[in-house]
Amino acid sequence: SLISQGKVMKKILAGMAIAIGLCSTNASAIVEGKAVTDLTSGNRVAIRSSDMAEFPFCGGTLLSPHWVLTAAHCVVFPLDNGLYKVTHPSNLTITARSKSLKNAATRDFYMASHVVVHPSYSDRAKIIVKADGSSIVERLALDNDVALIRLQLPVTDVTPVTLASPSVMSEIESQLNTEWYEAQ
Repeated sequence: SLISQGKVMKKILAGMAIAIGLCSTNASAIVEGKAVTDLTSGNRVAIRSSDMAEFPFCGGTLLSPHWVLTAAHCVVFPLDNGLYKVTHPSNLTITARSKSLKNAATRDFYMASHVVVHPSYSDRAKIIVKADGSSIVERLALDNDVALIRLQLPVTDVTPVTLASPSVMSEIESQLNTEWYEAQ
């Protein structure tokens, strides 16, 4: 039912919010099933904005020496008309290799050259109400909440994250689908 799906979705979103909070702070993280507290040399980066006094406001993951994966809601500003404005790359600074500005060296700061938001990103849910009064969730808030940031210079001395292969992704998707339907 729509109500039980909503409860499961709230749990998933709460878990995602906690994970995003951990990624954007100096807190420890779980990497390959183990707690890691020293993240100074990992593939995680901090994203800062000149519009926010250079405080870290989001985290990201280094996919390659030039590309950072982050959440789209970190790099867009909603407009009154339901659309959004993408942050200009010149407003972003990426910090690699260091958890805090106090310990960061000049070589740890990178400027963005491009910000790419998923073309189907949406920050608003869309629910269609049918003639019989029932409703269908067409999309959730923060649907396709993913963005890429291209760096002007490559991050060196840091190993980018290794992405899952298509076969591993298929296994993960199958497992998630099974767990989703078992939870209902």
